[in-house]
Amino acid sequence: GMTIGGVKGVERLHHNRNAMVQVSEESEDAISEFFRTNFGVKPGRLQSHMHLTVYHARRPIPGLHNEARPIRIVAEASETRFMVLVPGGENPLEDVSPRAHSVGIRLTKRNSAIPEIQRLRRDCCRLEEGIYMGIRQRTTQWGNAFGSRNYQPHIALLRTWHRVEEPLEEVGLLFREKIDRIEFDLFQIEERQRVDGEWLVGDPRWGVLRELR
Repeated sequence: GMTIGGVKGVERLHHNRNAMVQVSEESEDAISEFFRTNFGVKPGRLQSHMHLTVYHARRPIPGLHNEARPIRIVAEASETRFMVLVPGGENPLEDVSPRAHSVGIRLTKRNSAIPEIQRLRRDCCRLEEGIYMGIRQRTTQWGNAFGSRNYQPHIALLRTWHRVEEPLEEVGLLFREKIDRIEFDLFQIEERQRVDGEWLVGDPRWGVLRELR
């Protein structure tokens, strides 16, 4: 059979394209300090390299290649809401324990960061226009061609088993009281390929990317 990067089985090659905006180090530090101080969250349960995904594809998209460039987008914390990162997690789910799942915040559609995030998203969406998508719906402003059907701009903040016991509504109220805004300072496109669970291109070179700031 054909060999790719030393791994046989070209039919098991999977593509991932992610465009995202990275939370600034200053904002990430403030969020981490919030959870450590108010809820005793251990560093290992805090999400590292916090980011918001702008666009996601599971196939090669011509024109969508590895890229990293400085930006500045500010999202006001008052227009964020906490959610459990499971399908439907924006609403309280009786059979879902927030402790057993990752937790994050979503940006409401009223957030002043949304227009700039949507502008970046449109730039990626346009690259789908020349691609045959079969019966798959193309990516739109609030719809995804790949992954979950609805696009919900969100940032993962806590890993599973974070030990925050308080209801997320209460966590959110305190978060919006203590945190004024969240800044994004890097736009990144990550292009990766995977064969049977093994990434052919390593994890993002965060140290190199941070130097761009």
